[in-house]
Amino acid sequence: MQIIKNTIRAAVEESLGVDIRFSCREIGGVNFVCVDDGDYDIDEDVFEKLLKVEAEGKPILLFMHIPLYSAHLGDSAKYSLCAPDAYFENCHPVDVFERKPEAPTVPMVEHIRKSALIKCVLSGHTHKNTEILGLGEKDQIVTGLDTLREITVI
Repeated sequence: MQIIKNTIRAAVEESLGVDIRFSCREIGGVNFVCVDDGDYDIDEDVFEKLLKVEAEGKPILLFMHIPLYSAHLGDSAKYSLCAPDAYFENCHPVDVFERKPEAPTVPMVEHIRKSALIKCVLSGHTHKNTEILGLGEKDQIVTGLDTLREITVI
């Protein structure tokens, strides 16, 4: 499966001329960083690129497909990145294979949670609008299915 994903990814990147696993654009002194975590994993090279952006010392808005795990996601928490093992106890083995992250992902997620420069994670995937703001966790805004949202950054 990973070979097929990598082949498709390479073809898309060649066609578009961009790295679809990681991109960054500075707008108004803020780095808007996009990370591809669509397969519930984040590669080490993507982590290194994020660290280089952080070294600039500018605030970051981080865009990901899959939100970071939070109990505040409710029923959708099992579809979040780095969900606890309890969510895999009665799962089909294919679900465990697809959703349980590989080793490099876990330290990156912990870094994201602790980073003072990453101000908010914006994601989707769960198809439910959720805002986790000021709850002692990394602030997250999850956009639901068939939703159009305007988010003002100040």
